[in-house]
Amino acid sequence: MQSKRLNQVVNSSLWAAYGDALGFISELADKKILKSRLGEDKRVESLRPWRRLIGGTHGALIELPKGVYSDDTQLRLSTSRSIASDGTFDVEIFAKVELPVFQSYSLGAGRGTKLAAANLAKNNVTYFSNFYSDRGGSYFTSGGNGASMRIHPHVWSRSNNSDVHRLLFDVFLNTISTHGNMVAIVGAAFHALCTRYSLDLGAVPNKEMCFRIIEEIKSLDNIIRLDSEVDSIWLPSWEQNSNKTFKEELFETLNSTKELVENVFGFFENFENSTVENLFFEFNAFDPKVRGSSTLTSVLAVGIAHYTNSSIDAEERLRFIVNCLGVDTDTIATKFGALVGAVLSDRPSEPVLDNEYIESEARRMFLISQNQCDSEFKYPDLLSWNAPKYQNSALVNSGSDVFLEGLGLVRLLSDTTYVGRNESGIWQWVKTGFGQTLLVKRRQVLGKAVRVSSEIGYKSRNLQGNNFSSATRDSEQVSKSAYEIKQNSLDFENDDSAAMQSRGLRSKREILSIDQLTDEAIRSGFDPETIGRHLLMLADNNAGVERSIAYTAIVSKARVTRNRKKR
Repeated sequence: MQSKRLNQVVNSSLWAAYGDALGFISELADKKILKSRLGEDKRVESLRPWRRLIGGTHGALIELPKGVYSDDTQLRLSTSRSIASDGTFDVEIFAKVELPVFQSYSLGAGRGTKLAAANLAKNNVTYFSNFYSDRGGSYFTSGGNGASMRIHPHVWSRSNNSDVHRLLFDVFLNTISTHGNMVAIVGAAFHALCTRYSLDLGAVPNKEMCFRIIEEIKSLDNIIRLDSEVDSIWLPSWEQNSNKTFKEELFETLNSTKELVENVFGFFENFENSTVENLFFEFNAFDPKVRGSSTLTSVLAVGIAHYTNSSIDAEERLRFIVNCLGVDTDTIATKFGALVGAVLSDRPSEPVLDNEYIESEARRMFLISQNQCDSEFKYPDLLSWNAPKYQNSALVNSGSDVFLEGLGLVRLLSDTTYVGRNESGIWQWVKTGFGQTLLVKRRQVLGKAVRVSSEIGYKSRNLQGNNFSSATRDSEQVSKSAYEIKQNSLDFENDDSAAMQSRGLRSKREILSIDQLTDEAIRSGFDPETIGRHLLMLADNNAGVERSIAYTAIVSKARVTRNRKKR
């Protein structure tokens, strides 16, 4: 049974990455743009090298390697790294380290995710107060595809009899770190539970199961109130902006989603011989105003996946999806891939870039679900961490070593750099110590590392015979010579990442949560010295003002309640 579940998790991961890599080629392209990316080819039939303008209209035209993937897979891996060996999702690490650093290497990220990541780089913004607003979008209006396509590790890291409420809460926290639109929240939750039940049941949910999933998501209204920061800071701000209660907006969106499920499955039932393209036209997936809707892409993906019968059928469906120019091809394809991969026994016919690392993280998620994992990613201490302020400032050096802030030591894959038009930016390919290939925006002259980050990275032990791939094997001593690699060629395929593994498990942060601090304050009888110490501690941490307000509100409410009982 365990080996079957492991295979399901790994396949879900690989098919999701495969769909993303195929769809990234045609993402938001028309025929002219696709031809410029592929040359003479007019369709995406398989993985292949291609070229894309990176960095906007003034960016650089860059040759991309075969199997390169977009922000969908990049942020899935960021989410995965943020899950500790005990299954805890560290949303603060994700929001304050992973997302700000992601700015420097993101490929294909949407406007909402970019704005969110940039805002999180500010010291006074955290996951529950990231209320960004800009001409390019806002926290409360972004459609949410950028959130729902990254939530799979929360599903993969849970056993088939684990608590659905905990899963929904982690997906919720992940989502609200970048998107506050209820469509984003519901779409992410719906896709997460569709993926979970695909794993548990060995079949992609049908219409009736989708209706059951929608009913389960209604519990979010109660679940989110269990977190003091969400309840005291995020929720009041959200409801003030929405002019509705969270419950009202949640139930309205779920009703719309239920109607969408009815219509999408009805389309398949009534038009058996219709094409994926006809489906997309029927539900306005080509419309720029709605194609970023998280609920739309999640329902379309589960509808197509439910009527997919084999790996051959799955690859054919993927090609139909990614050649529907004008839709969000990579996101629909990656959601579809995660669902069909969870029920198919075969892997995709082609490996994507960094296939070994992607698989190793999926295996780590499975081991977490079985309480058999002792490997996790060691991050910088948040108390002393300052996120890179600009896209091009994350790549730094210390002596002859090069680091990507927050993610540790990297190796330059080549001396080649790509310069944007009017010298608007510089990009360079690097390989991380844990096996991920990144195109990083950098400065002409790298900044100096404030702190040497050689201790950042994975620590893996061979646990009861379980071993990950070479991308995550333990290396007790990192030899200096491991980094002295010839840099005269750009080699994406033949790379030994194992020698670059960092040491040390992530030490749990010593700072206590607001829940723990308020409990201590109340147990102390509202001791002034204890409360003062707590406030100073909170003020010195990220988002000190917001945390101090939340702490004060909880303690004050408890004090008032106790005084009333005494009367």
